[in-house]
Amino acid sequence: YGAKLTNIFSKQFSVETYDKSQGLLFSQQWKKKMFDEKPPVIKACDLPGDYTKITFEPDFEKFGVAVDENDSVANNEIIKNSKLLFQRRVIDIAGCLPSISVSLNGEVIDVKSFVDYIKLYSRSFEKMAATVDAGAIIADDGSAVESKPAAENVPASNIFYTKVNDRWEIGVIPSPSSTFESISFVNSIWTSQGGTHVNHV
Repeated sequence: YGAKLTNIFSKQFSVETYDKSQGLLFSQQWKKKMFDEKPPVIKACDLPGDYTKITFEPDFEKFGVAVDENDSVANNEIIKNSKLLFQRRVIDIAGCLPSISVSLNGEVIDVKSFVDYIKLYSRSFEKMAATVDAGAIIADDGSAVESKPAAENVPASNIFYTKVNDRWEIGVIPSPSSTFESISFVNSIWTSQGGTHVNHV
């Protein structure tokens, strides 16, 4: 229901999808949170390959975000965070569906396997570790109470990976915080709260 919810919270929303085998292009538009619905249009055409394109204009006011025509929406923190979320989701898709080419703003995402996707987190953790002074555990009063190995000494390149079958791929890498963290997907959908699949592993 993600696309429909996006439509409901958008000032305008359009979908366009092409079926190469049928040589047909479908398109439809909605406005005012789906209250204004245009009839679907189907036409025959010859395009290079299948695709689906979604275009929408979020109704920011619905979320309490004031948009001044004289101000750049790009400066709004909610807009910035939304862009980061979209970027992350595009990379997620590339990791979950390595058989297809995924691009962001015209640039192809260089992720050809789930292992490549895991490596992105490994490199990210490596950068985090390099900025952490992990020489001691700090008490609430600011004093050092216990020494521990520096986070940068954890080999971020250590990736333990297995492909159980076509439906299960599992990877494990060191966490810079030494606490359990999980990033999981079911049917290419990010399961942010984990679930029985994570518990099973």
